[in-house]
Amino acid sequence: MALALLLSFALGPPVLLLRRWHVNRVLAVIVVVVLAFSVIVGIGALIGGQLAHLAKNLSIGPAARLLDVDRRGSAGSSPHGIPPASA
Repeated sequence: MALALLLSFALGPPVLLLRRWHVNRVLAVIVVVVLAFSVIVGIGALIGGQLAHLAKNLSIGPAARLLDVDRRGSAGSSPHGIPPASA
């Protein structure tokens, strides 16, 4: 109920703007609601993608992250710049 009230206050001015431009009331409401939900879904998708990426990176442990850094670095280097011990 509170969300509906908040959305009605937030979406009222754009609807009035479209009405001033001689757009039908129903069409103005539909356009504004579709745009508002598109923005909400877009922001949700962006945040969801970032959270999924964060969860993927957190699921691997620190040792695996060090190995990943080692694989991406130059051959034979360690992530701390210390040369590897020869066997």
